Amino acid sequence: MNLQPSALPPAHTGPDGAPVGFDLNPPVTQFELAPRAPFDFRHTLAQLAAEPAPGGAMLVAGSVLKAISLGAVTAACEVSEPTPGSGRILVRLHAGTGEDPRLVARARSVVAAWLGTDHDIAGFLEVAASDPALTPILELYSGMHPIGTASLVESAVWAVLAQNCPVPVARYLRARLVTTLGQPVWLPGPPPAGEPVNLVAFPTLTVLDSVGAVGLAGLLHNRRRADLLARLCRRLAEVGSAWLREAPYAEARAALTDLPGIGAWSAEVILLRGAGRLEALGVSRVRLRPVIERVYGPGADPRLLANRYGPWKGLWAAYLNAANRRRHVAASEAVNPRRR
Repeated sequence: MNLQPSALPPAHTGPDGAPVGFDLNPPVTQFELAPRAPFDFRHTLAQLAAEPAPGGAMLVAGSVLKAISLGAVTAACEVSEPTPGSGRILVRLHAGTGEDPRLVARARSVVAAWLGTDHDIAGFLEVAASDPALTPILELYSGMHPIGTASLVESAVWAVLAQNCPVPVARYLRARLVTTLGQPVWLPGPPPAGEPVNLVAFPTLTVLDSVGAVGLAGLLHNRRRADLLARLCRRLAEVGSAWLREAPYAEARAALTDLPGIGAWSAEVILLRGAGRLEALGVSRVRLRPVIERVYGPGADPRLLANRYGPWKGLWAAYLNAANRRRHVAASEAVNPRRR
C-alpha cells in the first residue's frame, strides 16, 4: 500500500502526541465481493473523490481506506480491485480480532451497501435501451454503481444537515459530529517508518441517541436541527434498518415523513443512500432540472421521465447527477485553470 503523507487526514492524538484509537495491526482478514454486472471500479473511485467526507473514505493509490462500525467493533477496511478491470472488489479488513466469520459477514454487508454492489444495473439498462437521449451518459458511465453510505444513520444525518443549508456549512457540521463523536482507528504506515493512517468511523445510532438533543445542539449550534436529528434517530432505532430495506416503499417513506421536519426529499435521501432503495430519485428535482433539459430538451417533464424507470428511478437520477457533476467540474476548471 503506497501511502502518501499529503493524503493523510489530521491525526487524533493524546496529550503526549501519540495517536489515539485502536491500533489495528495485523491479523488482517481479506475477502472479495462480486458486484452485479456491469461494474467498473474506476467510477466508484471517482464518486468517492467527488464526495469528500471527514474521516470517511480516503483514496490512496487506487485503493479506498475507510473506518466502519461493525456492531461493538470498529474496523478499518482497505478496498481495491484484485486486478484492473476484473469487475470484482478486494476488501482487506483490519479489525484487530483475528478470524471471526460473523464479523466478516457483517463487513461484507456494510461494504456492499456502501459501494452499491447489489444494484440491479442490468435491469435498469434494459429499460434505458428505449431511451436514446440517455445513451451518451450511459456509455460515459458504463459500469457505474451509485455509492451509498456505510450506515443508515450517516444518510439520516446528512438529510437533516443539508435541509435549507449551504453544502459547505452542512459538511462542516457533519465534520464536527464525526470528529467529536466518531471512534478513531489508526493503521501503521508502510515500512520502514511510515506515518500512521488515521481514520474515524461515523458515529453510531446508539452514540447519537445517547448524546440526545441537548448534546447535539451544542455541536450543531441549532436547537431545531438537533431536536429533529434526535427524533429521527429514535425513529430509526424503532423501525430498524432491515425493515426500511425490505418494507413496501410507501410504508418505509411514511415511517420517516410522519416525523415533522422530514419531507419527501429527506426521506428519499435516507432510503436511497442508507437503505439502497432505488424507487425514488433521492436527488433534488431542482438540482436535476438543468441536466434533464440539456439531455431531453426544454420543457421535459421530470416526473414522466422518471416514471418510465419504475423501480430504478434512483439509478436514472444518479446517472444524470453524475453527468451534471462532471459538467460543473469542467466549467470550474475552465474558469480556474490552476485547479486542473
